Amino acid sequence: MNFIGPLGPGNTFELSKMDLTSAKTVSKIYYPADMFTTVKWQDGSSLSAADFVMAMIMTFDRAKPYSDIYDSAAVDQFQSFMQSFKGVKIDSVNPLVIETWSDTYTADAELDITTWWPSKPSYGYGEAGWDILAVANLAEANDELAYTADKSVADGVDETNFVSGASLTILNNYLNQAIADTYIPYSPTLGNYISAQDAATRYANLQAWYRAHNHFWVGTGPYYLDSVNISGETLVLKSYSAYPDLSNRWDALTQPKIASVSVDGPDQVLAGDTPTFDVSVNFQGNPYPNDQISSVKYLFFDASGDMVLSGSASPVSDGKFQVSLSETSVGLLKNGTSRIEIVVAVSPVVISTFASFTFHKGDTVLILGSTGVSGVTLSYFDGTDKTATSASDGSYSFSVPYNWTGTVTPSEAGYTFTPTDNSYTSITTDQKDQDFSAVVAPTFADVVPIAWYWHLTCSF
Repeated sequence: MNFIGPLGPGNTFELSKMDLTSAKTVSKIYYPADMFTTVKWQDGSSLSAADFVMAMIMTFDRAKPYSDIYDSAAVDQFQSFMQSFKGVKIDSVNPLVIETWSDTYTADAELDITTWWPSKPSYGYGEAGWDILAVANLAEANDELAYTADKSVADGVDETNFVSGASLTILNNYLNQAIADTYIPYSPTLGNYISAQDAATRYANLQAWYRAHNHFWVGTGPYYLDSVNISGETLVLKSYSAYPDLSNRWDALTQPKIASVSVDGPDQVLAGDTPTFDVSVNFQGNPYPNDQISSVKYLFFDASGDMVLSGSASPVSDGKFQVSLSETSVGLLKNGTSRIEIVVAVSPVVISTFASFTFHKGDTVLILGSTGVSGVTLSYFDGTDKTATSASDGSYSFSVPYNWTGTVTPSEAGYTFTPTDNSYTSITTDQKDQDFSAVVAPTFADVVPIAWYWHLTCSF
């Protein structure tokens, strides 16, 4: 796109081409939809899109040699800005959305945002609405005031001062002129954002402010400058009652809004079932608003520990989500103990929260462990007497009905076992590491010498 380029040899700015696609950063600011009704300048005027456009204009105009408010002291900063600036676009006026392209970036993404808020960078002071800048620009264009000390000295005029000194009389004179002319600065552009009625209201509010406080320092912050006593080196700040952000606005940051998550579902899932798992996301016992929940992901792990399913849970209501499995999905789970893992990300904090739920796939559960030796018989009752035998490495496993209650007893000639048996009550998950320790039982040969020693000792 065409844009203002570098300062050329003729001390003029050349029109250059800006390739927005090559920008290293793009920031897009979405201001609150109610900003122009809730945020007000301290003189009672509502913040408007014109204040932002004026800030954009001031960023450029003071560095243009042909501008009525040209200031050579602004050129260096402007040229530094232009080395990385690519372009700016107002995508929407109300609500206000501003997009900015730039080659400047930092390690912290939040520092890469360009807000175009009507404040210091555009003209060198603090916050200022378009109306006070229009009045100050008239004073500068007529060589009566200067924004910078350099230009003030060079032109032999006072530096602009919004709170005291001879500047106040000059600014008030130009305010009266602006009122008389219903003056709209940079009218080819700002005329799209400021009506004659808007201008009249703004200037009237500014004039009333000046009469009440004898200065032109008007901002939007929580305190306003009530009065200034330069000779006494004092000033009076008062609370601004129309400030929209109450003192408790940031209280939520004192306790990070980390979500608490729970998941529930069926304890047993059979082939052909279509189970549903319910996920609850809360904060301090209340449902977490869904518009602050970035994602609710699920992962299913089968009896082998393999992840076989993943996806996003479906929202039901604030803080409520569901995960539903089809028959096909259930078929991917091997028989045995499975689990679902839930991962929740929320926008107020960067810390994710996890929860899990264990359930059983199939109508049988496994009992498995080791006896330490091979060929051990493990006896149990499952409607009828049944047995299993340990393998050559001593390991064993067998299945029993889901919700089984019973006792498993190991036996093998020549061995005793610890524990002597394992009892189970209504088991619904695989029972792993059900180990027994085998000890060789004493033989007759081991016992005879002791008996003979006893007999000999008694005969004497």
